[in-house]
Amino acid sequence: MWSTKSGFAWCRPSLAAAPRCSVTANGATSTWPRRARCAAAASSCGISVPRAERSPCPVNLATEVLGDSWTMVVLRDMMFGNKRSYGELLRDSPERISTNILAARLRHLEAHGLVSVADVPDHAQKRRYSLTEKAIALVPVMTALGAWGVRYLATDPAWTARSRFLAEGGAELEQAFMDELRHLHLSTPARGPSILARMDAVFEAEQAEAAANDDQLRTER
Repeated sequence: MWSTKSGFAWCRPSLAAAPRCSVTANGATSTWPRRARCAAAASSCGISVPRAERSPCPVNLATEVLGDSWTMVVLRDMMFGNKRSYGELLRDSPERISTNILAARLRHLEAHGLVSVADVPDHAQKRRYSLTEKAIALVPVMTALGAWGVRYLATDPAWTARSRFLAEGGAELEQAFMDELRHLHLSTPARGPSILARMDAVFEAEQAEAAANDDQLRTER
């Protein structure tokens, strides 16, 4: 048995001849044909199933939370793009994240205390996602990851602009960015000019330069 926000749920094999898996939450039971699918099925229903970690190594533990293909991308869009709703994260995803993966990643981030969610006043069906302090503490990781990508992978100058800006700004700029995220997501007092606005300006300048270069190449042809 494991606990959920709204009660308790449990998984058990059916007594039928074929192995089956049942998940019960809040009085409702769903059954799947294979026991091995139980955890995945429960997760798809928004139920977080605890499991034994592979090892207590901190790198392993962090990778188990952050290491899939989409979690860091969703966090990136919330941090650097200030995307706060499901619709924004879906519509503006450069990687074209699918609806089911986005929903699953948001549940995962909430379950691990990296985002919080609140209903939007006067909009019954809209929810607003916020980074927690635990997620904001990942800014140095994002900076290092972006710098590694710039150095070792084939990237586009416009898409590396924000990463280069943060990496070149050093610890002081990084801390100022974290303070701005705390202001936006945790409602702490503002502490100076917007780092997000400066990063957006650098990104837009790189895009404009790339567009001008493309126009010049077409003219020369």
